[in-house]
Amino acid sequence: MGIDLNLAIGTVLTFLAIPALASAWADRRFPLAGIVTLVIGLGLILRIALSAHGEWPVTQASATDFATQTVPQTLAMIPDAFIRLAGEVYHFFL
Repeated sequence: MGIDLNLAIGTVLTFLAIPALASAWADRRFPLAGIVTLVIGLGLILRIALSAHGEWPVTQASATDFATQTVPQTLAMIPDAFIRLAGEVYHFFL
């Protein structure tokens, strides 16, 4: 459940950061809470992508491989992660 939970929390935090950033921009103030939320959310998603890849890409070829294969695969895992997480919560309470 760790990967699914991290991916779900990261996705939710990333989407919650968007209104916080927009609100701070509209009020002409520094968007500290939105930036912190966005960094935490994207960090959780990046952590899952890096665990699938194995390490941080250090060469140009591995960076290209990471950007073209690993990140889209991780983003494609998001809907399945939410469904698996909902199923685990459902079975926990039964």
